[in-house]
Amino acid sequence: MKLLIVDDEFQSCQLMAGKIRSFHFPEIEEVFCAKSGEEALHILEKQKIQLLITDICMSPMDGLELVAKGKEMIPELICVLVSAFDEFVYARRGIQLQIRDYWLKPCGTEQMRASLQEILEEYHSKCSKKQLFLNTIINEALLSGDRTLKEVFQDTKAYPGNGAYVAVWDGILNREVILPGFWVCMLPNGRSLFACPEAPENRRNENALKLLAERIGRVCGISSLGSHVAELYRQAELALSVSWVQNEKQVVFWQEVSADLDVRVSEARHKAMEVTSKNSEEILEWIEEKQSELNQFSAMVYIDRICHDLADEIAVLDGGQKNSGHILLDGHGWRRPLMILLKKLAEIKASQVEKRKKSPVQWSLEYINTHFEQNDLDLNMITGKLGLTHQYFSQLFHTQTGRTFSEYLLDCRMKEACRLLLHGETISEVAVKVGYQSPHSFARAFKRMFGIPPKSFQSGGKQEERS
Repeated sequence: MKLLIVDDEFQSCQLMAGKIRSFHFPEIEEVFCAKSGEEALHILEKQKIQLLITDICMSPMDGLELVAKGKEMIPELICVLVSAFDEFVYARRGIQLQIRDYWLKPCGTEQMRASLQEILEEYHSKCSKKQLFLNTIINEALLSGDRTLKEVFQDTKAYPGNGAYVAVWDGILNREVILPGFWVCMLPNGRSLFACPEAPENRRNENALKLLAERIGRVCGISSLGSHVAELYRQAELALSVSWVQNEKQVVFWQEVSADLDVRVSEARHKAMEVTSKNSEEILEWIEEKQSELNQFSAMVYIDRICHDLADEIAVLDGGQKNSGHILLDGHGWRRPLMILLKKLAEIKASQVEKRKKSPVQWSLEYINTHFEQNDLDLNMITGKLGLTHQYFSQLFHTQTGRTFSEYLLDCRMKEACRLLLHGETISEVAVKVGYQSPHSFARAFKRMFGIPPKSFQSGGKQEERS
C-alpha cells in the first residue's frame, strides 16, 4: 500500500510520515508528502496511492475538497481526515465523502497505529482473489439491474436455493462469519454487500436476520422485499444510511415509505427555515410530533432527509455547495444533531440579515453564485429578500458591478452550462441544473449568448479534448 500525507504545515506532514514509517508495517511500501491540495492531486495522478491522509484546514484547497477530487480520480481511495478542531463542519463521519477515519490533532501514536492497523487489515482482505471474484459478479449484477440473486449465483459452487435477501454494512469483516451458503463482496463505496440465497419461506424471518447482524458485529441495512439484486441493494443501502437516526439498532429493515413523505419533509424544511435563536426547541418539538405519526422506517427516513436538507442549506448559506454538508453523529440518536443544525441555521440566518443590510450587492452576488439553479431566481426575488425597490437596487447593482442583474445571472448560468456540457451531461440535465424550466428555453438562451446551439458546443468541445 502507498500512502500520501497532505498538510500545508510541511514539518507536521514530515513528522507524521516519520512516525508512520517507524511502525514498520510490512504492507506499507512508500509514504509520500505534499504541502498543498494541488501538489497532492499531482501525486495522485502519477502514483498508485491507496490511502490519503489529509489535514482539513488548508488553503486554497481544503481537505474535504481534496478528498472529493481524489475520489473522482481514484474511486476506491481510502481517506483519513486530520484536524485540530472537533467541530460541526468537520464531523467525525463524512456522510457524502465516505471518510474512513478522523484523527484529531495532536495525533497520538497509538491512535494512529491502531487506525492504520485496521485499515491495512481491511485492505488486505479486500484484495484477496476470492473477494475480487465476488466483487465482479455482484457489481455486474448491480450494474445490469435486472438479475436476481439466483441468476447471479446459480453457476457458482454449492448454490443452495433462491435468493432471499441482501444486507449492507459499512466496511468489511475482520473475522469470518460461519454461516452456510452466503457471499460477501466489497463495494466501490467502501461498504460490504451480503447476498444470501436462502429458501423463499424464510425470507421474512427477522429473528434470523438479527442474529446475522449480531454475528457480523456491524449495523446492517437489510432488504428482502425486492426481486432483483440492484433493487435489493438500493433498498438495503437506504436502510443502512438512516440507521444513525436510532443508533441503538443493530439491523434496519427496508420498508415502503409513506406515500406523503415528500410533502411531510417539505413542510418540515419550511418550518425549520423559520428558526431563530429563540424558537429552536419549539421547532424540534414540532418535528418530533410529526415524526411520531409515521411508521418506524418512514420516521427514520423523514428525520434523515430533514437533517441532510438542513445541512445542505447551511452549506449553501455559508458559501459552500449542496451535498457538502456533514452531520455530527454522537451515538445518541437524532435530536442532538438536529438541534445543532437548527442552531447553526439560526446563527447563519442572523448573520445573513446583517450582511444584507450592510452590503446588499455583495450579498446578492453570493446568493446568485450559490442559487442560480433555481428557475424562479430573478430581480423580484432578490429585491423582495433585500426589501429594496427594483429601481434603487438595479442602479446600485450596475454602479458596483458594471453589469445589470440579468447579465450577471445569465453569465453565471452559462459558465456552469459550458462546464456541464463538456462533462457529457445531456441538454435536459444541464437545463435543470442551471435554472431553466425547459431544454428549449435553455437552448435559445445559449445560442443567443454564444451564437451556436449547446449541442454543437458540446460536440466541438469534445473534439478539441480528443485532439
